[in-house]
Amino acid sequence: DNIRKAIALFERATAADPGFARAWSSLAAAHLTLPTYSGEPKDVHHPLALGYAEKALTLDPSLAEPHAVSADLLRFQNRWSEAEQHYLKAIELEPGNATGYLWYSEHLGSVGKRELCLENAQVALELDPFNAGSNSMLAFGHELNGNMDLALKQLQVAWDLGHPGAIFLM
Repeated sequence: DNIRKAIALFERATAADPGFARAWSSLAAAHLTLPTYSGEPKDVHHPLALGYAEKALTLDPSLAEPHAVSADLLRFQNRWSEAEQHYLKAIELEPGNATGYLWYSEHLGSVGKRELCLENAQVALELDPFNAGSNSMLAFGHELNGNMDLALKQLQVAWDLGHPGAIFLM
């Protein structure tokens, strides 16, 4: 529900100011993540996410988030090298943004780069220690690297912070 409310607010913001690149960018990220947390169809929301990310980059090419959105969309299509280029661009443009590291860590885990997955998950957590997703991803990184004790501890933190999938991993 929070993501749906965010979408409505970002839609109002873009209607009020069509040149507000960050609102388009956030609208892209909201449409990207909504299917993960709601079960709504990706084939409805992902094309919207791509369009909004492209609009944001047209308005402000220095934004990191639309690159991260584009990267995730490419990852979902198994276009690994193209996705990696966008993740790295997002991190380069905004190295203090935890989302770029978090989503890149997910990508690295998907392609079997265990150590890099863990390293990027740790950076994401350092930048945003109360992000339930970053805590969950760090747990996954520990699991990939064979440290189940740390993985379970980190999953408990993710659960305590409200990550909806953490219970299935514990």
